[in-house]
Amino acid sequence: MADEPTDLVLEHLRGLRSDVREGFSELKHRVSALDQSVGNLQVQMGQMQILMGSLNKRTDRIDDRMDSIIDHRLQRLDERMERLDDRTERIERKLGMVDA
Repeated sequence: MADEPTDLVLEHLRGLRSDVREGFSELKHRVSALDQSVGNLQVQMGQMQILMGSLNKRTDRIDDRMDSIIDHRLQRLDERMERLDDRTERIERKLGMVDA
């Protein structure tokens, strides 16, 4: 009779050990899947950073070109304004509107 309770306790302990092993096995699989997901996210994040870097460079080049175009156009407008001022001054002198 003394052997039966001992065997019963050992049987329950073995059952618990089996349940714990199954639980750990499942946890290992889940942690492995999470590790893989995190790794994939890190790769995607790296790819996004590379893409954003190239887009930033492209935006900077476009910005530089726009600045160059605007500067050139402003310079041409200034030159035109100077020519118009010169013409206006000559016309005013011819009409006697300004002292020579």
